[in-house]
Amino acid sequence: MVPLLGIGLQNVSGVPHRVQQWLENHCRSVVAQNLALASELNDLFELFEESRLTAVPFKGPVWTLALYGNLAARQIADLDIFIEKSQAAELFKLLMDRGYVLSEKSKAVPSEEIRLNYKDVELIHSQTSVRLELHWSACEPWFDQYLSSVNLWEPASTITLLKRQMPLPSPEQIFFLLALHGFRHEWDSLKWVCDIAAAIHTFSELNWNALLSHAEKLSRKRMVLVPLALVQQLFDMPLPDCVVEAIAQDQTVSVLAGQLAEKYCEASNTISASSNDPVGSISWRTDVVRIRSRESFTDRMGMLAGRFRPTMNDRQYILPRTLPDSLYWLVRPFRLLATYGPASLVQLTAQLIRGR
Repeated sequence: MVPLLGIGLQNVSGVPHRVQQWLENHCRSVVAQNLALASELNDLFELFEESRLTAVPFKGPVWTLALYGNLAARQIADLDIFIEKSQAAELFKLLMDRGYVLSEKSKAVPSEEIRLNYKDVELIHSQTSVRLELHWSACEPWFDQYLSSVNLWEPASTITLLKRQMPLPSPEQIFFLLALHGFRHEWDSLKWVCDIAAAIHTFSELNWNALLSHAEKLSRKRMVLVPLALVQQLFDMPLPDCVVEAIAQDQTVSVLAGQLAEKYCEASNTISASSNDPVGSISWRTDVVRIRSRESFTDRMGMLAGRFRPTMNDRQYILPRTLPDSLYWLVRPFRLLATYGPASLVQLTAQLIRGR
């Protein structure tokens, strides 16, 4: 968020000199890092092109340019690339030759488990420490069985990144992926809401009726509408008429958006709190929002089952990764109880079953 704040305050008078100086220094370091990552992404796509391998940038420098028109507007931490799953082995070999190795997080999970139940693998460059994620799916099967099996990033146009033409999905696909990404990460960061607002502002050609119709056919309409209602509530941002009408027709959408909006206020008020597990409470309520955004009972039950699946964090940090896989399944329920508490976990399950 700091880069956006710095850009917004550039022409504002009255900003204390020390604050302005700190913002400028921070933004310069962000630009330097972003340019380095953009250069690496360009080199990677040149390598992919020479090897006739298919890839599409996800988030990172390309989407920052597409959404904000300015590489300095977003602090980029790593590179994300969509790939064809059938080309994963060939891409991995190519990247290893370039100096990339599996991260400790990815090493903690058996390769077959990653292939079946995860959406990406994380690599780190041995010299530069650049972190690269190769995605063959937009989400894990436990999060959304159907969306995990379809290609949501078909290139529709190109955008220039450091004099190179990079593939870019359609505005409708980008928006859908932004919404899906936000829900996957429980809208933990306000920057993802800013990305939604940027998409509304930038993509004047976005066909909202087509997007809503497609989302409705997939029974994922709330997944699209909730972040739209959220930017309206947080930023008082005007929305297209068809979106306003769709939100009005589903009262649950505004309720869920309101709960997410409250989350940001509560999180800022409890950052330094050390009692009553405020972070766990916020996480639980965000899970409720994520669950209630699902429109079918089957999807909600699938998400419940997915919450009990061991994660990479379970394997990497909780127990040695050499232990039998069944032990991670035994530990996972206790981690959930420790995070949410018994009462909250029961309420979470009830919300999931009811959906309203």
